[in-house]
Amino acid sequence: GLRFGICVLMEDGTVSMISAGEETLPEGIRDADGWSGIAQIAGCAGRNDTGIVLGLKEDGTVISAVSPEYAGVLEGDWTQIDSLYSGDYAIGAIRKDGTAQFLEDSPEYNFGQYNTSGWTDLTQLALGQFHTAGLRSDGTVYATGRNDNGQCDVEDWTDIVWIAAGDTCTV
Repeated sequence: GLRFGICVLMEDGTVSMISAGEETLPEGIRDADGWSGIAQIAGCAGRNDTGIVLGLKEDGTVISAVSPEYAGVLEGDWTQIDSLYSGDYAIGAIRKDGTAQFLEDSPEYNFGQYNTSGWTDLTQLALGQFHTAGLRSDGTVYATGRNDNGQCDVEDWTDIVWIAAGDTCTV
Protein backbone atom coordinates (compact mmCIF):
# COMPACT_ATOMS: atom_id res chain seq x y z
CA GLY A 1 0.00 0.00 0.00
CA LEU A 2 0.94 3.60 -0.53
CA ARG A 3 -0.22 6.68 1.38
CA PHE A 4 -2.59 7.63 -1.44
CA GLY A 5 -3.88 4.21 -2.43
CA ILE A 6 -3.09 0.61 -3.14
CA CYS A 7 -1.23 -0.93 -6.04
CA VAL A 8 -2.43 -4.49 -6.72
CA LEU A 9 -0.72 -7.16 -8.82
CA MET A 10 -3.31 -9.46 -10.30
CA GLU A 11 -2.80 -13.16 -10.99
CA ASP A 12 -2.60 -12.52 -14.74
CA GLY A 13 0.37 -10.12 -14.33
CA THR A 14 -1.63 -6.90 -14.70
CA VAL A 15 -1.56 -4.04 -12.21
CA SER A 16 -4.53 -2.10 -10.79
CA MET A 17 -4.34 1.11 -8.80
CA ILE A 18 -7.01 1.84 -6.20
CA SER A 19 -7.38 5.34 -4.71
CA ALA A 20 -7.66 5.79 -0.97
CA GLY A 21 -11.05 7.26 -0.16
CA GLU A 22 -11.86 10.56 -1.84
CA GLU A 23 -8.25 11.22 -2.81
CA THR A 24 -7.05 10.69 -6.33
CA LEU A 25 -3.82 9.03 -7.26
CA PRO A 26 -0.99 11.51 -7.81
CA GLU A 27 -0.04 12.32 -11.39
CA GLY A 28 2.51 9.84 -12.68
CA ILE A 29 1.54 7.08 -10.23
CA ARG A 30 -1.62 6.46 -12.25
CA ASP A 31 0.64 5.26 -15.07
CA ALA A 32 1.03 1.90 -13.27
CA ASP A 33 -2.67 1.17 -13.72
CA GLY A 34 -2.97 -1.35 -16.51
CA TRP A 35 0.64 -2.54 -16.64
CA SER A 36 0.89 -6.11 -17.93
CA GLY A 37 3.55 -8.83 -17.92
CA ILE A 38 4.51 -7.92 -14.36
CA ALA A 39 5.93 -10.53 -11.96
CA GLN A 40 6.28 -8.35 -8.84
CA ILE A 41 5.60 -4.78 -7.69
CA ALA A 42 7.09 -2.55 -5.01
CA GLY A 43 6.24 0.97 -3.95
CA CYS A 44 7.16 3.61 -1.47
CA ALA A 45 5.52 6.84 -0.42
CA GLY A 46 7.68 9.88 -0.83
CA ARG A 47 7.12 13.05 1.08
CA ASN A 48 4.18 15.40 0.50
CA ASP A 49 1.90 12.85 -1.18
CA THR A 50 4.42 11.78 -3.78
CA GLY A 51 5.45 8.26 -4.51
CA ILE A 52 7.12 5.63 -6.61
CA VAL A 53 5.86 2.29 -7.95
CA LEU A 54 8.20 -0.18 -9.64
CA GLY A 55 7.16 -3.19 -11.63
CA LEU A 56 9.45 -6.16 -12.19
CA LYS A 57 8.77 -7.60 -15.61
CA GLU A 58 9.10 -11.30 -16.29
CA ASP A 59 12.32 -10.69 -18.25
CA GLY A 60 14.06 -9.16 -15.20
CA THR A 61 13.75 -5.52 -16.26
CA VAL A 62 12.07 -2.86 -14.15
CA ILE A 63 9.58 -0.16 -15.16
CA SER A 64 8.44 2.78 -13.04
CA ALA A 65 5.48 5.03 -12.37
CA VAL A 66 6.50 8.06 -10.34
CA SER A 67 5.20 11.39 -9.13
CA PRO A 68 6.65 14.29 -11.16
CA GLU A 69 9.04 15.11 -8.30
CA TYR A 70 10.80 11.77 -8.91
CA ALA A 71 11.06 11.99 -12.71
CA GLY A 72 14.27 10.31 -13.87
CA VAL A 73 14.68 8.41 -10.61
CA LEU A 74 15.09 5.03 -12.29
CA GLU A 75 18.68 5.67 -13.30
CA GLY A 76 21.37 3.04 -13.59
CA ASP A 77 21.07 -0.57 -14.68
CA TRP A 78 17.66 -1.96 -13.72
CA THR A 79 18.00 -5.17 -15.70
CA GLN A 80 18.82 -8.66 -14.45
CA ILE A 81 16.67 -8.04 -11.35
CA ASP A 82 15.44 -11.06 -9.41
CA SER A 83 13.18 -9.48 -6.77
CA LEU A 84 11.95 -6.12 -5.40
CA TYR A 85 11.47 -4.99 -1.77
CA SER A 86 9.56 -1.97 -0.42
CA GLY A 87 10.66 0.27 2.43
CA ASP A 88 9.39 3.50 3.95
CA TYR A 89 11.44 5.78 1.73
CA ALA A 90 13.25 3.45 -0.66
CA ILE A 91 12.86 0.40 -2.83
CA GLY A 92 15.50 -2.32 -2.88
CA ALA A 93 16.23 -5.01 -5.40
CA ILE A 94 18.23 -8.19 -5.49
CA ARG A 95 19.97 -8.69 -8.78
CA LYS A 96 20.22 -12.14 -10.38
CA ASP A 97 23.90 -12.21 -9.29
CA GLY A 98 22.85 -11.98 -5.59
CA THR A 99 23.86 -8.35 -5.03
CA ALA A 100 21.62 -5.45 -3.95
CA GLN A 101 20.74 -2.09 -5.45
CA PHE A 102 18.39 0.66 -4.36
CA LEU A 103 16.12 3.37 -5.59
CA GLU A 104 16.86 5.95 -2.93
CA ASP A 105 14.92 8.86 -1.54
CA SER A 106 16.50 12.23 -0.76
CA PRO A 107 20.21 12.24 0.16
CA GLU A 108 19.45 14.02 3.46
CA TYR A 109 17.79 10.81 4.64
CA ASN A 110 20.79 8.60 3.87
CA PHE A 111 22.23 7.10 7.06
CA GLY A 112 24.32 4.43 5.34
CA GLN A 113 21.35 2.12 4.73
CA TYR A 114 22.42 1.69 1.09
CA ASN A 115 26.05 0.77 1.82
CA THR A 116 25.75 -2.80 0.58
CA SER A 117 28.57 -2.94 -1.96
CA GLY A 118 30.26 -5.98 -0.32
CA TRP A 119 27.06 -7.97 0.15
CA THR A 120 26.82 -11.20 -1.87
CA ASP A 121 24.60 -14.29 -2.17
CA LEU A 122 21.48 -12.37 -1.09
CA THR A 123 18.12 -14.11 -1.05
CA GLN A 124 16.06 -11.42 0.71
CA LEU A 125 16.16 -7.75 1.75
CA ALA A 126 14.32 -6.00 4.57
CA LEU A 127 14.22 -2.19 4.53
CA GLY A 128 13.69 -0.36 7.80
CA GLN A 129 13.21 3.37 8.03
CA PHE A 130 16.95 4.13 7.99
CA HIS A 131 18.61 0.69 7.91
CA THR A 132 18.72 -2.29 5.59
CA ALA A 133 19.12 -5.99 6.38
CA GLY A 134 20.02 -8.69 3.89
CA LEU A 135 19.64 -12.45 4.23
CA ARG A 136 22.31 -14.59 2.60
CA SER A 137 21.81 -18.06 1.14
CA ASP A 138 23.88 -19.56 3.98
CA GLY A 139 21.44 -18.25 6.64
CA THR A 140 23.61 -15.36 7.85
CA VAL A 141 22.44 -11.74 7.87
CA TYR A 142 23.99 -8.42 6.91
CA ALA A 143 22.76 -5.05 8.22
CA THR A 144 23.82 -1.47 7.60
CA GLY A 145 22.58 2.03 8.36
CA ARG A 146 21.35 3.78 11.47
CA ASN A 147 21.79 1.58 14.54
CA ASP A 148 20.16 3.59 17.35
CA ASN A 149 18.48 0.53 18.89
CA GLY A 150 20.85 -2.24 17.83
CA GLN A 151 18.85 -2.98 14.66
CA CYS A 152 22.12 -3.60 12.76
CA ASP A 153 23.66 -5.92 15.38
CA VAL A 154 23.11 -9.14 13.40
CA GLU A 155 26.67 -10.29 12.81
CA ASP A 156 26.25 -13.44 14.93
CA TRP A 157 22.87 -14.52 13.47
CA THR A 158 22.94 -17.95 11.82
CA ASP A 159 20.43 -20.44 10.42
CA ILE A 160 18.00 -17.63 9.53
CA VAL A 161 15.33 -18.35 6.90
CA TRP A 162 13.35 -15.06 6.87
CA ILE A 163 13.97 -11.47 7.99
CA ALA A 164 11.85 -8.38 8.50
CA ALA A 165 12.67 -4.79 9.43
CA GLY A 166 10.63 -2.16 11.22
CA ASP A 167 11.49 1.48 11.74
CA THR A 168 14.05 0.65 14.43
CA CYS A 169 14.28 -3.13 14.57
CA THR A 170 15.34 -6.20 12.63
CA VAL A 171 13.73 -9.57 13.35
